[in-house]
Amino acid sequence: MTEHAGEMLCTEVVPRIRSAIPATVNFVGCEDAEELVQDGTALAAKMMHNAEHAGKRVARASTSRQGEISAGNIAYYTIVKLRNP
Repeated sequence: MTEHAGEMLCTEVVPRIRSAIPATVNFVGCEDAEELVQDGTALAAKMMHNAEHAGKRVARASTSRQGEISAGNIAYYTIVKLRNP
């Protein structure tokens, strides 16, 4: 993961995941919100790494440029993945 992607993960993606998990994700068993934030952070980092490996760039906001994915999309798909068992 590049330095830019790491910064985006910390400043854009993780805060979105942290704020959305308590309201949208059902806890199973002894899971709590902080554990799911950690799992979500790992999932998002893997998504960003795979996107960069495929030649795409992670951007702050969605643009119409081809080859870019937004931090919001990464956060959204991470939360969707956490919601599905």
